[in-house]
Amino acid sequence: MLVHGTNLFLDVSLDVVGGAMERLKPSDVLKKVEQCENFEIKGYEGELVLIDSVHGIRKGIGEEELKLARRHRGRRRISKAQLDLVAKVVERLINSRRNFKVVFGTNDVVIRFDIDHYVHVYPGEVKIIGFESLDQEPLNLIKDLLTGYGTVKILRPVR
Repeated sequence: MLVHGTNLFLDVSLDVVGGAMERLKPSDVLKKVEQCENFEIKGYEGELVLIDSVHGIRKGIGEEELKLARRHRGRRRISKAQLDLVAKVVERLINSRRNFKVVFGTNDVVIRFDIDHYVHVYPGEVKIIGFESLDQEPLNLIKDLLTGYGTVKILRPVR
């Protein structure tokens, strides 16, 4: 990889970049949604939610090279309607004790259940990837919220 005239060697080992696991109340998780913070729910201990921050993957390069290679990420423009929907979805998924990940983009939010199943929330539109119908778990828990938000498109897995 060539970055500003510097030849960088990327080794094959991947280091997951993230913070320490936190134990939070469900109301504190909803505050993370309001602040557009990425997070992953890893499990539950009684009434507390085990949460980890999500930063992405770094491929064995140093901090100096990483600073050179980073792209400037655009300013987030998540609408109030999107935030309201995501907060309601997160609350419902926590109440049903599901594990999932929430990642905020520049104008969209991804709620990921696993590598092949996720929900993309765009302004006025929801795209569901990897599910056959809205009646599958865990979509059946949140389908009324998704359909009430706007257009819902299901992109079924290719067989």
